[in-house]
Amino acid sequence: SMVAFLRDPTGAPLWEENPEAKDVVHVETEKDFRKLLKREERPILMMLYAPWCGVCKRMQPVFQQAATETKGKFVLAGMNVHPAEFDSLKQEYNWSETDSPVFHLTDDSFDGFLLEHPSALVMFYAPWCGHCKKMKPEYEEAAEYLNKDKNSPGVLAAVDTTIHKVVGDRFKISGFPTVKYFEKGEENPQAPPPPEQSWEDKPSSVSHLGMEDFREALKKKKHSLVMFYAP
Repeated sequence: SMVAFLRDPTGAPLWEENPEAKDVVHVETEKDFRKLLKREERPILMMLYAPWCGVCKRMQPVFQQAATETKGKFVLAGMNVHPAEFDSLKQEYNWSETDSPVFHLTDDSFDGFLLEHPSALVMFYAPWCGHCKKMKPEYEEAAEYLNKDKNSPGVLAAVDTTIHKVVGDRFKISGFPTVKYFEKGEENPQAPPPPEQSWEDKPSSVSHLGMEDFREALKKKKHSLVMFYAP
């Protein structure tokens, strides 16, 4: 605790010091990680986490309970891979190591890629991020669709900012996932509109309101259910 405090006085308490996590195997070094995988005969469920990750914190109580209930049959282990010394390990189990239609960028390739692709949507992510994992299937599906079209309006790319920190710091990435649109190598906060027909232009029984008629339309109705949305 003292070492962790000196390294980061504002950091969260160590998970391994939580009494309720006594049945979780806490792995501290890459050597211990390799040794566990090599010697343990029981099935292992490994949680790679960062102590400041909100999703990780919410998951820990359930993980702890599962470790206690399955003790002896399975091994549930946790490892804080946030420190830079584990960059190679994170890269080994990184999303970008999989066969993906998404272009995975690095600190070195980022600028050159954007110059070669004048219209690019870039997802800044962390491999342990739950929201990123949920977004991944649809993001890859969209990337595959765009890659098949010779007249594609753009490409989808991704950057693991836990490894490629220069790019992450440059764009002040503080949450995951963060998606930014780049046009001709420069960040453009206004992404191009979707190619499909807008909702208000489609035949519908829904009344579409704007700034000019919003209040007046609601005054005429006793009860109204309003959906605020983005296209």
